[in-house]
Amino acid sequence: MTMVFFPAILFPPGEDGLAGCVVPGPNINAGGASSEAALDDAVSVLTALIAEADAGGEDRPRPLTVEAVQREIDDLGGVLVWLPAISPRAAA
Repeated sequence: MTMVFFPAILFPPGEDGLAGCVVPGPNINAGGASSEAALDDAVSVLTALIAEADAGGEDRPRPLTVEAVQREIDDLGGVLVWLPAISPRAAA
């Protein structure tokens, strides 16, 4: 197993009370009633995508560079965070 990390954008809870997390590389949009819930949701989706790719012998989703994610933050707002995911396959 391998631990992989993806840069992502966390949007703290807004006026509606919901938080969001975007992972630009694999285009994950997750949300929840708190920042922690949004991060948990994003990690679950990311881990499932990686496991599915590994099980099918496909290429794993690849993270964008931190610089690319920072440009997205400059445009959209939010905070840079690192999302961990466990891959059953060794790093490529």
